Formats: sequence, structure tokens, C-alpha cells
Amino acid sequence: MMVVKRIICLAKSWRPGGYCIAGREILYGRVKSWIRPVGYDEAVPVWASKYRNGSELKLLDIADVGLLDFIPIDHQQENWLLNTNQKWIYRGRFNKKLLVRLCDEPETLWENGHSTSRGMNDYVPYEDAKHEKDSLRLIRVDHLTLLVFGANSNRTRVQGHFRYNGTEYKLWVKDVQYEDEYVNHSDGNHPIGECYLTISLAGNYEGNCYKLIAGIIPT
Repeated sequence: MMVVKRIICLAKSWRPGGYCIAGREILYGRVKSWIRPVGYDEAVPVWASKYRNGSELKLLDIADVGLLDFIPIDHQQENWLLNTNQKWIYRGRFNKKLLVRLCDEPETLWENGHSTSRGMNDYVPYEDAKHEKDSLRLIRVDHLTLLVFGANSNRTRVQGHFRYNGTEYKLWVKDVQYEDEYVNHSDGNHPIGECYLTISLAGNYEGNCYKLIAGIIPT
């Protein structure tokens, strides 16, 4: 099966082997469900995320993407196999002022109560996560702060701190633009302010599925 779907890009994040890209489908002029194109090794190779003219896919781009098959697995019910032989086709930009209409508005970001030493409510045990019916959510937060760790070491990391529906979260930032920029900042807290966040519930890693900030769009 080969299909072409038009999506609004709402997530472009780093993962081993390339990018994790996801967006909402546009069908007959209406915004529909989430789609996550994936490569044969799950990651989308960097070279496979470019347009015909060589430019990079960006958040809020509207683009046509070639897909080969619907391949949901566990909670990642949005996965489609990317046709890497077909370039993305740019179709325009989505109006940021309309993002509020696309917010998923879940009560919580999946199951809470599990935190790593640095994080807060930042993962779900795989045995629980695999029964979820989705792995992508767009939310709006009043204030995002980026926390930078390890600037004096060879492994700087960036974390996002925010509250959503009264619950505090500290999740690793994998958004391509923001991670690339803030790994070069000094250690400490860097306020971003009100923004839209695409949160992704990653696949199984050593028995846990981590909640990641896969897209940051300031209001």
C-alpha cells in the first residue's frame, strides 16, 4: 500500500538514527488524527526529512508525505512506515493562532507518579504504557522553563519544567531546534514562557516509556 497524507508538522525531535517526526493529518480541509512517519529502524533519517529543494521540514509546515503502511505498535498507534524514496512536498504553513483548536486537552499526560532522579512524572512503566491508545499529545502551558545540566561536561542535557492541569512535570527536551540551541547555554534555568508543547510517549527502553518534549511552539 502506498498513500500520500498531508500533515501539519507538530513534532520534530532527535532520536538515535535521526528524527522522530509527527503531525496531525489534514483531510478534506479538516484536521484529523495524529500521524508519526517512521523509518525501517524507527527513526526518520535526516536526509529523508527534506523537501525536493533540499530545505528542512519545520514545525508548523504543512507537507505531503509518502507512506507505505500503517504499522501501530503497543501505545504508538499513530505509526506509519515512511516511503523514503518519495520527497516531502511543501504545501504551506499552519497559522499558529489556530493551534488552540488542535490541543488534545487530556486530564493528565498519561499515567503519573513515576519519576527519575532528575525528572518529575517523566515515565510510564512499559507494562502500563503498552495498553495506552495514543502516544502523542499537543498541550498549551502557561510557562515553560528549560533546565540545562552539564554545560561543563561533554554531555549537556536540556529538560523542560512546566505545570499542566495542576501537575508538575520535568521532561527531557528532544525538540531539534531547542535542544540544539540550549545545549550551548550555561547551566541553569532559562524561561521560555507560554507555549504549545507536543509530548511524545516513547517506546520501551529497559522496561519504561519516557515522556519527551518533541515540539515547542511559543505562543
